[in-house]
Amino acid sequence: MWTDTIRAPQRVVKKGVVDTEPEVTITEGCGLLHPLSPRRKYYDFFQIFLLMWTLYIVPMRIAFAFEPEVGSLAFFIDVFVDAFFFTDMFIQMQTYYLSGRTGRWVNNHVKIRAKYFRSWFIVDFVAVFPADYIVRAMHY
Repeated sequence: MWTDTIRAPQRVVKKGVVDTEPEVTITEGCGLLHPLSPRRKYYDFFQIFLLMWTLYIVPMRIAFAFEPEVGSLAFFIDVFVDAFFFTDMFIQMQTYYLSGRTGRWVNNHVKIRAKYFRSWFIVDFVAVFPADYIVRAMHY
């Protein structure tokens, strides 16, 4: 379990009145992941690395019509990257978010999932849908 004290964002309660809560204690627990935790930062850096890999490899494969053979190292790297981004959808459903209305971190599972389904879920699902694997399976 990770616990830390950080500076909370200031929020305006009434016109001209700013909430003076300078620090809050944030605890990871109950299966939730805080976006400011060290673990989440390492995860985000690894995710950026995989995004950069994808940004490099996909245009190269399209330009040179290269499709890795099943069982090759390139194929297993593709499967790993796809599995990582698929798993990321579930991690996003377990991550605190900052409420725009109250300025506080929301740690309610139901609210977090509802917000994710209303915002990025469809984009993420379409992005990770394994259409290429389905097409390959139909040709075998």
